Amino acid sequence: MLAINTTVVSEDELDLDMFFDYSLEAMKKGNDKVYGLVAFILDICDNHEDLLHFIEEHKDYINDALFNIYVAEAYMDMFNSGDEDKYFDPTICKTACKIAIESASFEYDKFTNEFDDAVEFSIYSETYPNLDYSNLLGKAYWVHARAMLFYPDGYSAKDFTDTIENALKYATFNDDIFLIYQLYLYAILKNDFNLKDPYLCTDVINKFDDFYNSLDEEFQSSYSDAYKSMWKKYDEYIS
Repeated sequence: MLAINTTVVSEDELDLDMFFDYSLEAMKKGNDKVYGLVAFILDICDNHEDLLHFIEEHKDYINDALFNIYVAEAYMDMFNSGDEDKYFDPTICKTACKIAIESASFEYDKFTNEFDDAVEFSIYSETYPNLDYSNLLGKAYWVHARAMLFYPDGYSAKDFTDTIENALKYATFNDDIFLIYQLYLYAILKNDFNLKDPYLCTDVINKFDDFYNSLDEEFQSSYSDAYKSMWKKYDEYIS
C-alpha cells in the first residue's frame, strides 16, 4: 500500500508493479483485504477489462467489503463495455451487497475500537479518503440501495429508505455523499417503490441543498451541472 500512497511517494514515483507483486504474495497467503485494493487500483486506472476478469475469477470466495462492492457494481453492468447480458445477475449482486455490508460493519467496528490492523490500514490508505472505513460502510449501503432499484423484487420502500439513511449516516467522502442524495432523489422522482411524495422530496432536496452549499467552490463547480439538473427536475415535479 505504501507503493501507491502519495503521502509517501510522489505521483510520478508510484510503483504499481511493486504493488501488484506484493498483492499477489498477499493473495497466496490468504489475505482477503488485498482483493479489494487490487480491484480499486484496476478501477482508478480505468482497466475495466482486467477488473471484470479479476472479479469473475474470485467472486465466490472473498470476504472483503471493498471487493464485494465491486462485485455488486459489476453485476449491475457498471464496467462492461460490451453488449452481452453477461453482467446482469441479481443473485450475485444481492449476495455481494450482503457480504459487503457485513464485512464493512465488522471492519468499521474494529477501527472504532482501535484494533491494530484496522488502524494501520487506515493510515496506509489515507491518500484515498474514499477508503476510510466509515465511508466504505456508507458506500456498501449505497451500492445496496442502487441494487434495490436495479433488482427490486423482494424489497420494499422501507428497505430502500432505511438503506439510504444508513448510507448517509456513514459516508464521509463528499463525492459519495453527493451520489447518495442524487440516487435518493431520482428514486423519489421516478416513483420507485411508490416513493413519489412532495413532502419527502422537498425534505430530501433541502438536505441535499444544505450539503452542497456547505462544500468549497471547487467541489461545487465540479458538480454544478448535476446539482442544477436535480433542482430543475424537482421544480418540474413540484410545479
